[in-house]
Amino acid sequence: MTYQKGILQRALTRGDGSYGEDVTHTVCKIKNIPQRLKTDFSGEISGEVFFYKQDFAILNQQTNNRYANARNTAAGAIRRISAQEAILKYLTFLPYSLFAEQEVAINNQQELYQYFQKQGFKTENQAQFCENLADVHKFIQT
Repeated sequence: MTYQKGILQRALTRGDGSYGEDVTHTVCKIKNIPQRLKTDFSGEISGEVFFYKQDFAILNQQTNNRYANARNTAAGAIRRISAQEAILKYLTFLPYSLFAEQEVAINNQQELYQYFQKQGFKTENQAQFCENLADVHKFIQT
């Protein structure tokens, strides 16, 4: 997604790696994607649009198991020009990277998540900063 001075300008799919499809019309309707950031950030924020398992189950329950695959349903929903609000309300966006026009002081993934939170994005709540590989293993075990 491209933001200019903190305002969402457009959203593109990954496409073929070179060219993505413009899905701004749909992404603007996803509940946890801010239309306006809390700062005047200009640049791109990348992430994933998906269904949590429980949200996909609720959607399927409401539609008599119409959808077979959460991934394809999410991809199809954001590409439709007139995506149904019933589907969009269950989609979630989690950011994972940014490309800023101005320097942003971020030294690790934890600081990146904190930056996203300050901008108004939801981030994964099961993340933890680990100092070393032993800490990673310990986190995985818990």
